[in-house]
Amino acid sequence: MPCDYHINPDAGLVTITGSDDTTAKQFLELGERLLADPKFDAKLAQLMDLRGLTMAFQKDDNERMHDFSVNIYSPQVEANIAIIMDGDQDSKSIASMFRLACAMHKTELFDNYNQALKWLMRREFA
Repeated sequence: MPCDYHINPDAGLVTITGSDDTTAKQFLELGERLLADPKFDAKLAQLMDLRGLTMAFQKDDNERMHDFSVNIYSPQVEANIAIIMDGDQDSKSIASMFRLACAMHKTELFDNYNQALKWLMRREFA
């Protein structure tokens, strides 16, 4: 599966992964499934590991992703969100995620997995 999530209430963390050629539609459906999951807790920190993600964008995908993330997803999440990307990704994908991270409440973009975890731990478990 090109994108998926795992809810771990014991660790206080939701992990979201994306890899391969994930489409914007698949990523939006993942967000909808997560929000609808009965185990979902808005207070759990989120770690989006998108290293290796190559998003296959179609016309208007950027706007749909932005609208969903800012207007639907982010308002339903109370905890911090760390997004991890790597420098090997194309500049369009990185720019799109940077734009989303800036627009979403309590969200930061990282290029290092350990830094993202430290940031979440400092903010969530202080």
